[in-house]
Amino acid sequence: MNHEDNGGAVMYDLPMTNLHEALAQIDKANARLARNNIADRFTYDLDPYTREETNALGITTAQQRVRLTLSAPRIGFDGWVFVARLVEEEAGYVTFCAPGQNLDGWSRPDTPHCDYCGKFRRRAKLYVLRHTDTGEIKQVGASCITLFLGVKVAGLWTLEYDLDEHLPALGGEEWGEPATRGDRTLHKLDTIALALAFSNGGRGYISRARARDREIPATADTIAAAVWGLAYIRDGEVRRELEDGAAEARRIRTEQPELIDAVLASASTVDAASDYGMNLRTLLAGDYVSAKSVGIAASLVAVYARHQQHEAERATIAPGFVAPKGTKVTDLDATVTVSRIIDGHYGAKTLLVLRTTGGNQLVKWFATGLRDFEPGQRVRILRATVKDHETFRGQDQTVVTRAKLEDLEPAA
Repeated sequence: MNHEDNGGAVMYDLPMTNLHEALAQIDKANARLARNNIADRFTYDLDPYTREETNALGITTAQQRVRLTLSAPRIGFDGWVFVARLVEEEAGYVTFCAPGQNLDGWSRPDTPHCDYCGKFRRRAKLYVLRHTDTGEIKQVGASCITLFLGVKVAGLWTLEYDLDEHLPALGGEEWGEPATRGDRTLHKLDTIALALAFSNGGRGYISRARARDREIPATADTIAAAVWGLAYIRDGEVRRELEDGAAEARRIRTEQPELIDAVLASASTVDAASDYGMNLRTLLAGDYVSAKSVGIAASLVAVYARHQQHEAERATIAPGFVAPKGTKVTDLDATVTVSRIIDGHYGAKTLLVLRTTGGNQLVKWFATGLRDFEPGQRVRILRATVKDHETFRGQDQTVVTRAKLEDLEPAA
């Protein structure tokens, strides 16, 4: 957070995610005023805006921020209002004007005198007061305030109130900046370009679930590191990989806009009624994607890559079936094209669609339970029984049962 004096009121410029805590602190200050029997309160105006930033890799992001203009209550007695305080520094006195006040008509004197006692001596703190009726201005030492006004004034702490000092828990590299970057956003076109760059065109996209299983970085986390975490990367090799990926993303954004358009268009292949489909459409309807939703938007490159692979395979799938119904097949090499978990009333099943290596024909198996196979994985069908012949979306499929598979190599 940063702030500045804005014509007497203090203007704080802070991330929108910090606004709730800032307002809570102002409420606490107002509660303290109430306990001091002071009728006036801190008041504020809010001006939300979007700030775009470009990181070290040339990636532009947007952050939702707000300008909070704070005015403090008027503290005084019998027409005298506290306008400012003077604080002693090594080379003289620094003036701090109370929020909502100004020093119009006052010239700073050369000496730290007190207009009440008339003494000239060093003072840790002086106050400037103005009379609301006459406009007269007085400079009074802190120790003489009670004598000058004739009463002990409560609420002088408001003259020194600084919202910055009351939000120490928010942390971040710059005071008040959220360390989680939860308020940051990334343009959807940059999101797609980065996802393509860091996943080999979508073919190597790593979901968070797969990342946990294999203890490797998820593509979304790699994007976040390149966009928001580069300053914290100390490993030179990792930093270079992020920089190279970002450079490739810039090239894709500049030279291959049609590729990004094709990826965006692939969202139409996702079931619009599913949560994932609705989330995708919601995100892509705007220009920017929040940091917490980058993973959802980035996953579209995997949808695109699978669709491209599926279309390429469709062109080479041979018609016909592997074997007649009721017969057995053995030692048949194939590649997994579909691996999907299907929940049912009697437990989960795994739908596997395999493409035979020699004849380019499709084999479908509803395997009982959860089977750990991934698209692209090469397997050998050691044995299976042909249950049925089906045609799905114009492609012949040999449905088998009681199959036993052997891994030949992990998925690419």
